[in-house]
Amino acid sequence: MLTVAIGLGYTYLYTSADTPQPAPSATSLSQICADQPRYLPLNPPYDGPGPHPIVIYQQGSTDSKALIPLRYTAKWKGTPFLQEPQKIELVACARRAYQERTNQTCAYEKHRDIPLYRSVYRIEVFEARSAKKVREVLLWPKVIRCPVSIVLSEGSPNAFALASIEEYAAELKPLAYGLAATAHARIGEDRNLSGSLRV
Repeated sequence: MLTVAIGLGYTYLYTSADTPQPAPSATSLSQICADQPRYLPLNPPYDGPGPHPIVIYQQGSTDSKALIPLRYTAKWKGTPFLQEPQKIELVACARRAYQERTNQTCAYEKHRDIPLYRSVYRIEVFEARSAKKVREVLLWPKVIRCPVSIVLSEGSPNAFALASIEEYAAELKPLAYGLAATAHARIGEDRNLSGSLRV
């Protein structure tokens, strides 16, 4: 084990390249969704009764694999889904686990007809303080519609229907409001993970 001292008077212990590393600041929550996650050791633990502040990052509406934060309206202020970064206990990372083309197309700038795909999202939820996974579920968006806007890339871009904020909130409500000890689900045993990805 190697001890490394860095700025601001903090000292972190690095055990191996595979061990989650401390993020440089509380605003770096998205790094928990990275291939090599970095945790936030100063954030509060996911423990005890709710509410448990949670932030959600989802794969966007294009072919890009990058995750982007959900944007909430003012009505969510004061709920576990819209809190200051330093108060966040949980980070949800949503990626497409299944996709299929629909018979719909989307029209954007220059009136290009962009194929629309419906998707199933795999949500992995991690404790911000440790980057340990606490739950994994699948989310099927109920409404299949074109994204409001997309960034068109070169080649043959596609558009992917996104899950709504309300759908994410409903799926993650047990974690955001429940007792941490009972909200944990053993990976692979959640009701939404049973069976195949056939939709």
